[in-house]
Amino acid sequence: MARPAMPPILKVHLETGNFNPGYLLIGNSEDFSPLARKAASIILSCDEFSLDSHPDFFGRSFESFNKEDGRDLIQKIATKPILAEKKVFSLFFSSMAPEAAFAFSKILEEPPLSCHFFFLTNSAENLPKVFRSRLLNVFQNGSYKLSEESKIFWQKFLKSGPMERLNFSKNAVSDRRAALDFLNELEIILTERLKNENKASPAFNKIISSLEELKSTRQFFFDRSASYKMIIEHFSLTIPKF
Repeated sequence: MARPAMPPILKVHLETGNFNPGYLLIGNSEDFSPLARKAASIILSCDEFSLDSHPDFFGRSFESFNKEDGRDLIQKIATKPILAEKKVFSLFFSSMAPEAAFAFSKILEEPPLSCHFFFLTNSAENLPKVFRSRLLNVFQNGSYKLSEESKIFWQKFLKSGPMERLNFSKNAVSDRRAALDFLNELEIILTERLKNENKASPAFNKIISSLEELKSTRQFFFDRSASYKMIIEHFSLTIPKF
């Protein structure tokens, strides 16, 4: 059986080496697991068949990730890589205990530079929102395949002024899931532009600052008191005009 296509948001990160500290892959774990392993093999510079014996790769499945599992994993996170420059954790679970989620959220708030995390789950509904907010949420059936229509939309959005951007964002964002899609698509667009920009150009610095603002914005999405519409509106007005 052919493997599922790499979600574009992951593909772009693998091509550029500009990885998020943590990813939450939401969907069929049998489809996402090979993608997480592919990412790990690239990060660790080894072939996929060698991953399970690689000292800097940790892959496990949990029905429910509890406090004791979290304590054990935190100890592994604290150790230095052995063979590679990074360590990769690929973990599947159906649910996560609040205590474990809180501990991980604190780690991901200021993540160790030596670690990348790929958390896999069939559904994010049973995961604490504070945990989800620290990760790049990638949905299996997310609308991340950029059509020509989408590319035209983003060209207009980035060139537009404040009022036009507000109208664009209001029409594009109908719910929290669509708001996350909005940020993920924009990250793809900006990262693709970054690959073609000279590092000495003003545009390069504008893209870098926009990507940093985008990553910060994601953290507010699962705060119960936060309005996803207000978050997107604020973000739309914050990033510079291109």
